[in-house]
Amino acid sequence: MINMILVFGDIEKMSGASFLLLTHLVQISKLYVFIFHKSKVRRLIDSINREEFRPKNQEQYEYLVNDIRSSRLVTILFLFAGFATCALWAIFPFLNKKEKTVKLPLSGWFPFDTTKFPIFEFAFVYQTVGALVNGLGNISIDTFLSGIIMVVSGQLKILNNSLQTLKLDYKAKSRENRQKLIQNVIHHQGIIHFAQEMTGLFTTCIMSQFVVSVIIICITMFQMSLVSPLSLQFLSMALYQTCMITEIFLWCYYGNEIILQSNKLTQSVYMSQWLDFPKEFKKDLLFFMTRSQKPLKLYAGGYFTLSLETFMAIVKSSWSYFAVLNRVHTMKGTVKRFFKINLLIMQLLGFYPPNKYKNIYKIYAYAVYVFLTIPVPTLAGIHLLVTENVDLVQVCDSSFIIFQVGCFIFKLIPFIFIVDKVRESIYMMEWQILNNYTKQQEVIINNCVKICKRNTWLFLGFCVLSVITWASTPFFGSVHKFPITIWLPFDATADTKSYVLVFVFIVLGVGNGAMSNGVIDPLVSGMAYFATVQLRLLKDNLQNLSEYAEEEFVANFSHTRSLINKNDIINYIIYDNIKKCIDHHNAILRFVQYYENVYSSVVFTQFTASVIVVCVSCLQLIMVEPFTFNFFGMITFLLTMLLEIFLYCYFGSTLYEESNSLTNAVCMGKWYNYDLQSKKLLIILMERSKKPIVVTAGKILDLSLVTFTTIIRRAYSLLAVLNNYQ
Repeated sequence: MINMILVFGDIEKMSGASFLLLTHLVQISKLYVFIFHKSKVRRLIDSINREEFRPKNQEQYEYLVNDIRSSRLVTILFLFAGFATCALWAIFPFLNKKEKTVKLPLSGWFPFDTTKFPIFEFAFVYQTVGALVNGLGNISIDTFLSGIIMVVSGQLKILNNSLQTLKLDYKAKSRENRQKLIQNVIHHQGIIHFAQEMTGLFTTCIMSQFVVSVIIICITMFQMSLVSPLSLQFLSMALYQTCMITEIFLWCYYGNEIILQSNKLTQSVYMSQWLDFPKEFKKDLLFFMTRSQKPLKLYAGGYFTLSLETFMAIVKSSWSYFAVLNRVHTMKGTVKRFFKINLLIMQLLGFYPPNKYKNIYKIYAYAVYVFLTIPVPTLAGIHLLVTENVDLVQVCDSSFIIFQVGCFIFKLIPFIFIVDKVRESIYMMEWQILNNYTKQQEVIINNCVKICKRNTWLFLGFCVLSVITWASTPFFGSVHKFPITIWLPFDATADTKSYVLVFVFIVLGVGNGAMSNGVIDPLVSGMAYFATVQLRLLKDNLQNLSEYAEEEFVANFSHTRSLINKNDIINYIIYDNIKKCIDHHNAILRFVQYYENVYSSVVFTQFTASVIVVCVSCLQLIMVEPFTFNFFGMITFLLTMLLEIFLYCYFGSTLYEESNSLTNAVCMGKWYNYDLQSKKLLIILMERSKKPIVVTAGKILDLSLVTFTTIIRRAYSLLAVLNNYQ
């Protein structure tokens, strides 16, 4: 876990640290059941020996024997694969010729230097033994669960056989014939009861495994794509991937068998000699057939059905996420350096489609927008409208989320409906003319990359922290309620299940918007800063035209001895570089103009909502008790909002200042030594640069620090009005 935090932001290192971390986290949920509910687990195992589960003929006995053999074979093969995987992990560091020194088999953090003797040996043994013990323990639990599911499937096979072999015994009494059917009914009830007990015990850990398996399979495929095929490391990852896929496949396969076998119960009754049975017996058969028409299904967490369809859905989801992860990792050039994390999260949230499968992805984007972004602020607004006698406290509790999350509905429109223009605006950063810089100027670019990444992680962290504190607020009150009250056509607090579902729905809706905000705002403001940095490079080129011309002359024309030829060549180089600077300036202007056309509405929507949200947040701070959890939660939210609008205003202001100082950069150079032709070009450039670049929000508000202070003033004025009203 600590290693994961330390390498956060590096996709390759994060994937290397996370696949085992996630596996062990899920294993904790499994061990919890076996440690704290061991008596229930023991009773479940003992209940397999109940009377009705025993075979009644040779064919049924063979069913059980085959299932036992299959379970043992799967367990042995699974354990062998797990042992082989751990063995390859342990061997690989000693056979890896690419590394000069032997490294630990698994990435991890230790509070000491693991490269020294005997610390390395201790850490190596610790990792190897730990991975082996955890791996074999995990496999034992997984095969145990698949065996328990197999018991249900096998018992349904036996029940089907018993129903098919039902026949009337003319020598026996009618009560004895009816008793045969009753035994099958009791057997069926016992199977259902056993399945319910099993599901109640292990539903959480199975659901956790399903959810995490999507991520683990994706990350493992990504790790396999990073190493050379047929290498030991590739083979070990392939074995690990096989174990992970087999793990969920076994559960889904036997869960699917349960559905198929329970679906056959009605047919098995029909295939018996029911025509010979008396009328009362037929009525009992009809009653049983009515119940058996509803197949028995095992659920994980009440949502995922254990079936092959679920297995395919998990694999497809893993492949989709792998495609996104691999695309972001292989992304080249400026966009990758600046906004790799932003675009990755945007793709996962549905706001930046991949190059392939655009139509399928568009459906996913619309679904996220319609079912996660829109409902929460809409339902919260409806609640305020239909509720009578709403006081200011209730309005404040809901309005800051309604306006902030509600603005996402309009703010995200470009990323849903004109996403091609968004992509084009981003990839304008890849223009060759915007990526021509010297080694000395590379420091400016690297500093810009560092600032953009810092802003992304800082603002994203604030957004996540705000959502967590906001979502946790109800648990610190005397009565459990929702973080925001929404209108629903039913009482969501009537039972625990409804409360949890609605609570998760609200948090997902707000969290989706917060995460989107956390990466979109640093992206959009970062693009403005990219234009600012381009102006700094342009200013450096204009200010040092003579020096760069001298360097180019020395590099390419040092053999020229004539002073006249040297001056002519240098003047030509200066003239050519000025033309390149003009082209560079025009490219910056086109980039900013397109940027404003695409994102102007996004920024204006945020600025408009920010006035109200900042005002209401300040009013909330006045109303809550100081130094409480709610107080610090509101401070976090307020700081996030202020940081959000500050990023836009600050980078818009720096863009204006840099463009306004182009003329000064020209004058600070050795323009007095240039020829007449070069001076004329510079005069035209200086005339154009007298009009600085101003980016606007909605063609109304400038992105500047003056606008930032205006927003704060308007929010304060509105706060004063509301405070007086209170």
